[in-house]
Amino acid sequence: MKKISLIVLFFFPLQITAQNWAAICNLNNPVNTFFEDTILDELFFGGTFSYINSDTMVGIAKWNGSKVSTLGCGVEWDCITPGFGSGTYPVNGIVRFDGNIYTIGSFYTASGISVNGLAIWNGTQWDNIGTGLKTRSGNIGIGNGVKVINNELYVYGSFDSISGLPVNSIAKFDGANWNSVHNFPLIPTSTGSINNIFDVEIYNNELYVCGIFHNLPVGTIYNIIKWNGNDWVSVGDGIRGGFVYVNKMLVFKNELIVAGKFSKTVYQNNPGENIGKWNGIQWTELGNGTDDIIRDIKVHNDTLYACGAFRNAGGIPADRIAKWDGTKWCGLGTMIDNVVGALCFYHDTLYIGGGFWTINGDSISRLAKWVGGNYIDTCGNTTSIDELDNQVNNILIFPNPFSDYATLSLSKPLFNASLIVYDIIGKEVNRMENLNGKEIRISRNSMSKGMYFFRVVEGIINVGKGKMIVE
Repeated sequence: MKKISLIVLFFFPLQITAQNWAAICNLNNPVNTFFEDTILDELFFGGTFSYINSDTMVGIAKWNGSKVSTLGCGVEWDCITPGFGSGTYPVNGIVRFDGNIYTIGSFYTASGISVNGLAIWNGTQWDNIGTGLKTRSGNIGIGNGVKVINNELYVYGSFDSISGLPVNSIAKFDGANWNSVHNFPLIPTSTGSINNIFDVEIYNNELYVCGIFHNLPVGTIYNIIKWNGNDWVSVGDGIRGGFVYVNKMLVFKNELIVAGKFSKTVYQNNPGENIGKWNGIQWTELGNGTDDIIRDIKVHNDTLYACGAFRNAGGIPADRIAKWDGTKWCGLGTMIDNVVGALCFYHDTLYIGGGFWTINGDSISRLAKWVGGNYIDTCGNTTSIDELDNQVNNILIFPNPFSDYATLSLSKPLFNASLIVYDIIGKEVNRMENLNGKEIRISRNSMSKGMYFFRVVEGIINVGKGKMIVE
């Protein structure tokens, strides 16, 4: 039999309950970043929150596995006035370097001390780093992240100086002095603009920098650049398009993974949908990517995890969080009502933070950890097969393929359920609500010829999933 290439779904039984997730505390605003401190065995988290469990803790806090505590008065709080913490100036990055905790964002103060977006915590009190981050106009700069690379502290964002040293949105600290990073250039996206840098990473002994910047129409740099030992050069064709950016990078299976907001539909040479990989020579895709923005990526146990605003990954349901093993994408069987902005592993346990209020219908606000064992829900990968399996999860669909109508037959009756249909890249193309009984009749409506995936949901429970072919 002649083989065809398509996306195959593998299904595993999973009980979809919020008991798989546990709340850590109640926050009034989102978590943007995590730092797993192996020195003190604590999990630091930062964001725009100003209250934790009704206590004033502004912008930054830490968790030791049993309780949450603050770092002094945090950021943007005068340490005195209840409710004074604004919660509008976020903490975007946290890291330990040379025995201290460095915190970066767009906040003005820490425990009442003027810090201008960059502060240092010595374990008992906050201090500034000179004048902090500044723009050429004298206003506060924006810090997007901090990272330790080769025993040096890298600071990046959108600013013209750090502690008085002129730089173009990126600098490094060797423990004694601040320095520019190989004289990183001002890349003139527009007249008078400042570079906007989101991440840095080492790959094949070269330093990569990503964000929002380009030198078109005169150059070839677009949102990602690398230092080759002699000069700053473009990375392939870059990642292009209007309102496109790269915000995270890491090395996975000997390739550089980049993620953010980009698509082949806006520029055909982009490496897929919101995530791609670079092998030092060319860009390639990770499956079919995701259907919306990726905010964070991490590697754990030889698996890549991604989170963000997406609802599907690789053409399969993956609500705000998914994992990639190098071959296929898997969802985690979780329904989350808003963006997951950050993820990490602490004590070998998955933690997520973001702007969500509920997980699987239960109130879990902005910060949660996984407590539920194996979380593989649905996986798919591109492979070659001889035939299609038309029966999954006790749902029969007939005829299949179909041209006008098909009937889904279930082993148990539905009550007020929903049927959602997705195309091959995970875009929702059809939805039916308020379904009851043991059969669902579905019309092709505007679906063109091709393969589609569906799932049936009753409340917060995934009743079943499958695939259908329209001819």
